[in-house]
Amino acid sequence: MLSPPSRKVPTKGALKNIKTTPKTTRRIPSSWETIDSQHLESQSSPRKKSSQPKRKGARIGISPVPDPKPSLVSRNYDPSSPMYYMPKFMRPYIEGIVDVIGDGHCGFRAIAESVGLAEEGHVMVRRPLIKELKEHTNKYNEIYVSERCYNYIVDGLHPPKNASSFAPPDKWLTLPDMGHIVASCYNRTVLVMTTLDIGVSETFFSLRGRPPVNPKSNMIFLGLILNHFVLLSLKDGCPLPPSSTEWKNHKSIEAATWEDEFLDQHDRF
Repeated sequence: MLSPPSRKVPTKGALKNIKTTPKTTRRIPSSWETIDSQHLESQSSPRKKSSQPKRKGARIGISPVPDPKPSLVSRNYDPSSPMYYMPKFMRPYIEGIVDVIGDGHCGFRAIAESVGLAEEGHVMVRRPLIKELKEHTNKYNEIYVSERCYNYIVDGLHPPKNASSFAPPDKWLTLPDMGHIVASCYNRTVLVMTTLDIGVSETFFSLRGRPPVNPKSNMIFLGLILNHFVLLSLKDGCPLPPSSTEWKNHKSIEAATWEDEFLDQHDRF
């Protein structure tokens, strides 16, 4: 119920200099509009300049992440590159790769390059290997267990009738079968490196005789990729694959000291 006021409000003699709020037709904004307007004002309001220099890519409350340095290990190599088939942890130690012609003679071509011959001299590599095998038949029969396997290795070392043509698989360099022959023939340390899905990385030493004064000189580094060999150049003192099991089982007493200079590198591999 509504009732009139108890006394009459005077209409004359009102106080002067009292400002009144002018009437407006503008409607009261909704709560959502109030929030939106505050958000826009905060976005458009000028900010005080910081005394610290600006950094490119910096964000408020988030520290900029430095760009990663390029690494040989993390680089994604194309499958057509020989480096793709080398163990990732060994890639920083590879200084160069000689990709010889892939005609089935590639293993012997890589050895020819390593011993100072042009890769075209791969036939000249086969001949001393055959001589090494035949002059020490008893020792290699002991390694290959059967005479049949020995004869297969001998036949594989002989070049095909047409040495300039593509060599069939039974004429390829095969490791570890021929690693002992190469190491003993040239009296050098022979290393083959590859990934586990292709083969086993091993180090071969001569089966007989004492090592030279510096057994780490004139080493032969072979890289095995898919049905192909390349010649590697590695940094001095880099990790090296372990010694061949066959060498440990069939080496002579004099040859036992070959791996002494490489034990620390084997451990790091």
